[in-house]
Amino acid sequence: MILMEEQQRANRYPISQKANKSLHRIFDGIDQRIQLLSAPSTGNAMLHDGIKRMKQCLQQYRILLQDLEEEEAEFMTLYPIYEKVQTELGQPVKKVMDFSGLEELRVALEDSKQSVARAERCAKLYRELGKDAYVCLAFDTEMRALGYSVVERQKILQSMDENLEKHTCANGMQIPVYDLPGQDAVTQVYKIDESCQIQVILHADGTTTMQTIMTGSNANATVAAQRKHCERLAELSQSVRKNWFILCDMIESEPPEKTSRSMIGTRENNGERNNHADGKKFERHQYL
Repeated sequence: MILMEEQQRANRYPISQKANKSLHRIFDGIDQRIQLLSAPSTGNAMLHDGIKRMKQCLQQYRILLQDLEEEEAEFMTLYPIYEKVQTELGQPVKKVMDFSGLEELRVALEDSKQSVARAERCAKLYRELGKDAYVCLAFDTEMRALGYSVVERQKILQSMDENLEKHTCANGMQIPVYDLPGQDAVTQVYKIDESCQIQVILHADGTTTMQTIMTGSNANATVAAQRKHCERLAELSQSVRKNWFILCDMIESEPPEKTSRSMIGTRENNGERNNHADGKKFERHQYL
């Protein structure tokens, strides 16, 4: 009966590894012991000793049972809270049995609460800055976190036919990203290394073009830089989603092995994001 009840409990919620070990220690070989005590050949002394040990096992189980019931009650109380918070945040919700135990759920719930606090801060920033500036700030922060540095404005101007003006936020504040002349878009350029830069362009429809710019004369070095950037796209996407609540689908339109020198990217009339010249790789992001 006890073993059946504990099996049912294990099917309801993930019992901790420590509790599982305790259960196995208490009941390991219990069937064989019961069979031995039930055998006609078992003497009184052995029967007395066996009953004594069975009582000790039951006492140990009663002590453990209290912990198991408290653990289960807390788990079943916390899980709906975790599920609600994750759903409201638009984040994946782990199933009950996907957790290793109560401690992992506690950590996940604490992370969710911290995400709520981040979401509140992000919502305030979004209202203050406006969509364009908010997305630019998000990408700027996460690009810098990858180790990329902003290219000096004067060096950007050397690749442009027209002047670049700083973008004005919804609250009137100017930020160090630039409005692209003649386009409803803003841009910033980052240095990956000496051989390669990357330009980020945010378009009015919520999509973002990222395209690399070969700055050195060593094509192999540029390819290596582009390949490294491609390998970090998943990390960038995850950071933008986790820290800024921006969902994006990244698409590589050119392989990292393809290189070409080019001016800063433009947006053509057909609505597609293209390089100013053929050959540079870029990605497109859709914000949901």
